[in-house]
Amino acid sequence: MKAPRTGIQALGLAALVIVIFYPVISAPLNPVDDRAIVQWLHDTEGSGAWKILTHATDYFYRPVLLATYLLDMKLWGAETSFLHLENILLHAANTLLLFACARIVVNRFFDEAIWPPFLAALLFSIHPVNTEAVNWIAARSDLLAGFFVLIAAMLLLYGLATIRPLYAYLSVLPLAPGFFSKETAVFFVPAALAIILLFEEPRPASPRPKLIERVKERLPFLFPFLILPLFYIAVRGGLARDAGAGLVRQFIGERELGLTTVLQTIFTGFGFYFKKLLIPWPLNFTIFEVPGYYFWVGLAVFLLLVYCVFKWNIIGGLFLASACVGTSAIVVMLLSPAWTPAAERYLYLPSAFFCLALVIVGHRLVLRFSFPRAVPLVLTIFFAATASATVHRNLVWQDNVHLFEDSVRKSPNFPFARSVLASLLMESRREAEGVAIIRSNTAPEGLRNADFLDLKRAELLLHERKYEEARALIMDKRQRKGQLYYNFQKLLITVDRQLLESRTGRERQEIVEEIILLLRELIQVTRDPHYYYQLGRLHLQESDKANAALNFRLAAEQAPEGSSYKDAAAKLAARLSVP
Repeated sequence: MKAPRTGIQALGLAALVIVIFYPVISAPLNPVDDRAIVQWLHDTEGSGAWKILTHATDYFYRPVLLATYLLDMKLWGAETSFLHLENILLHAANTLLLFACARIVVNRFFDEAIWPPFLAALLFSIHPVNTEAVNWIAARSDLLAGFFVLIAAMLLLYGLATIRPLYAYLSVLPLAPGFFSKETAVFFVPAALAIILLFEEPRPASPRPKLIERVKERLPFLFPFLILPLFYIAVRGGLARDAGAGLVRQFIGERELGLTTVLQTIFTGFGFYFKKLLIPWPLNFTIFEVPGYYFWVGLAVFLLLVYCVFKWNIIGGLFLASACVGTSAIVVMLLSPAWTPAAERYLYLPSAFFCLALVIVGHRLVLRFSFPRAVPLVLTIFFAATASATVHRNLVWQDNVHLFEDSVRKSPNFPFARSVLASLLMESRREAEGVAIIRSNTAPEGLRNADFLDLKRAELLLHERKYEEARALIMDKRQRKGQLYYNFQKLLITVDRQLLESRTGRERQEIVEEIILLLRELIQVTRDPHYYYQLGRLHLQESDKANAALNFRLAAEQAPEGSSYKDAAAKLAARLSVP
């Protein structure tokens, strides 16, 4: 049978990704982060480039990612289906980039083999563990970082294959925006060093040089990757105001984790993620606990990585590159900056190098043991089953209630997942089920998302018109200044407004003054002009026309173009300013 041309293979891969993930286009916004992203886009529409460059949280600095979201807002108003489509197209692009990387490696070492590059890209494109990164709009960071890293990897591999160090320097150009898409991209630096040092035939004709000789020989390739981290630290420290460094200091100075615990976490994490790459089931959006027995798997993986280094060849280099990039997931387990201690999306980029290395190993085994007749049938069954599992998972993501019912079933001890499910049930008019979950939901002491449970209880009390009880709970939680401090504050404003209807005299005045203080604090923290509009309405309700006019004017001046309240604020400011 005549082998298909490269262009036809590439077209087939892109078409397959679109077909497999097409159901995702109709998926709703996920209640975790997706809705907040879209709300943030509406709130910050019209923001300048400088605000994007300097926007950082305590942990993350991702201006390139934010720029893509703002572009979505400009082009199609952050329409959900288009946000999903962009994720799918990014995954298709990454599949083609891995295909290009695979062709470079396979053609360099395996005499123009036609099918291994296609199979490596195919496995990556439909690997079930990658469904979370494609389906979840908030996980675009993984797709975007993967896009830039795979471009860098393609240029680096081409430079190594043709012995042209210039391409190593060119490869750091796309890697730089990758750094500012997601921190995972930074971990490609040690991965690149591993690939450079181990880029050798599986069976070299001559003895391998000593390590120091290899370093000297490959120094022109190594040099740009040795200096690139300095650029990242300088930019992040200057523009992001050291975002993330505080988390590291907290880990070192405050957490009582001994060396044994750290090593146990590292090996357990590596074992768990290695198993996920080989056997991704059960697929779970809210991974809360990683069983301790994965420690032994991780220890075995560590020994395999040592063996990979010892073998000094490209296969070992690719496996080691997958482990280096995957180390970012282990860092998450140690530092706990995310809402789940483990996640499938963290494997998106490691799976690319893993799939390539795995297919090359399989190709070598086929060549060595010569059983070509069974290979097509086995591969057909394997890829059909894999594609079926991915399609099924995509369908699960089409319904939020279904997704979180699945998550709670697989992570029954995760209170945050139960709280989200409760909210979704209430939205779906299954109020009794949602209320029952909220009332029975508890969290162990020190759980990162524990405040979320109390927030949901306060929202339930508001829904049940138990305003005094809701206010008491909110005041107790706000005093602790936890992770959701300002979420409680916004809810307190809503509760206070309800209490205004039944208060008179001094008691009413105290509530009005409290709402004013709360809104002013939110303005100072968020810089959101909509709070000026809310202040104007409150002053107008209290017949304070001068302050009402002032706040309406500030709202009109600072509101983004096209915002729903901008024109109303301008008209009210003009009317109230007339003597």
